[in-house]
Amino acid sequence: MIAIMRMRTMFTMVAAAGATAALAGCGGDGSKASPTATVTVTVTAKAAGGAPEDPLTRPTGRSLNAAQVLTGLRRVGMPIKVAVVYTARTDPNGHLGRPRRYTSKAACTDRRVPKAKLANTEHGSVERGCGVEVYPTEAGARARSEYIQQTLGALDGVAGSEYHYVKGGILLRVSGFLTPAQAKQYETALARVTG
Repeated sequence: MIAIMRMRTMFTMVAAAGATAALAGCGGDGSKASPTATVTVTVTAKAAGGAPEDPLTRPTGRSLNAAQVLTGLRRVGMPIKVAVVYTARTDPNGHLGRPRRYTSKAACTDRRVPKAKLANTEHGSVERGCGVEVYPTEAGARARSEYIQQTLGALDGVAGSEYHYVKGGILLRVSGFLTPAQAKQYETALARVTG
């Protein structure tokens, strides 16, 4: 992808230089002609949807993984600290990399979560802040969100609650110990990170 963009850039610059030279030599009466046109070339990398790339938040040519989403959330001002980035070996659910499951997973802590209220103090617990799971499709992320919400609902609050935000294949799970306004900040930040 980068090589193609560089080739396009180089081709565009050569074409622009040729056009400028041709215009400069078009006096027609044998006199020295001054250039009659200026060619400006602007090259902007485009995302799949046609929007300009933001190098801070979106790696060129691929989707964000869970760790990159959390890093992006921090960069846009969320008061979080990355707690764990899971691998296929460390994922407690055993879903990472499996067919129709998430392709990456990470969790963070949010300093605004009241520690005294935590029932689950595990290192990667969503209760402590948030968790990110990235799926190959938005449908996969939505199905996982619905499953988790149904499970939490069936347990009638015993296992806590979560706010969920889905953007493309990204499922952002936010601690239910945060206020609705605080959780909404995650939704806004996710939109900024994913463009």
